[in-house]
Amino acid sequence: MNISILTFNNKVGILTDAMLLQTLFEKNNINSRVSFLENKESIQSSDIGIWIQNVCTDMMDKFKINIFYINEEWYHSPNSCLSMFDYVICKSQYAKNTFFKDISNVIHIPFFSKNLYDGSIARKNEYFHFKGRSIQKNTEVLLKLKLPFTLHDPDNIYKILPNNINHINSYLPNDHIKHILNEYNIHICSSLYESWGHYTFEGLSTGAEIICSDIPIFREHLDPDLVHFIPTYKGVDLNYKYCKDNIDNLYPLRESYFINVDYLKELVEEFKPKGTPYMRRMLYKSIMEKSKKLMIDFFKNL
Repeated sequence: MNISILTFNNKVGILTDAMLLQTLFEKNNINSRVSFLENKESIQSSDIGIWIQNVCTDMMDKFKINIFYINEEWYHSPNSCLSMFDYVICKSQYAKNTFFKDISNVIHIPFFSKNLYDGSIARKNEYFHFKGRSIQKNTEVLLKLKLPFTLHDPDNIYKILPNNINHINSYLPNDHIKHILNEYNIHICSSLYESWGHYTFEGLSTGAEIICSDIPIFREHLDPDLVHFIPTYKGVDLNYKYCKDNIDNLYPLRESYFINVDYLKELVEEFKPKGTPYMRRMLYKSIMEKSKKLMIDFFKNL
């Protein structure tokens, strides 16, 4: 069996998905390669084509089986278009039940994230928010609250910030990002929505305290005895780019969960740990082991 993993090289989430899949396949003796859609002429025929978030319909005949990994908040076609695939994989049970309940070729298989734990790095009990290049991390409200934290904002979107914000406003190599994720002991993962949310699971892998928005994907996998959930409510706020980009319903499945800011402020001001770093790392390990097994079992049985 040969697998082609097909995606655009966006240098963030979907590229991460592609490389993680390739690594997992290699460890399980499944031949695979990553091909970028920017370079169509280099794409070779394979037994299976895995399309991550985007698809070139004119190339689907290169593959005996076509599989689509959907990130529902970025999907911008009618659900009827999903019938062109042999399988569509969504990462949460919530997405399956809410958006694809009656679509027979849509299945739910959780994803997985990198283990970035490094026990040699000294920790400090300070807050970290990994915005990256995403527009769905709810960073806007964190800045309005004027909480003290370190912000990773490599595109330097936020020019004027409160004095208590440590602003990392340039691109960092992977080893530096790994160092920071281990260095800061409390991660604020306040996403408006995620189909998966690597930054939360990567933070968990380091044993850090996780403060996260109560959104479906996190609620499905994370133990409330070991992480801090911020209550949320559904809504739309056009002051957020994530919402404004969808003003014409370009992304028909997009949802927004806004956090209870008073709850978050009180949580930070009177922060109390939950569990231990070891317990959180073991939670990460159990989530990933289960997800990887489900995924490999699926592909080996095609």
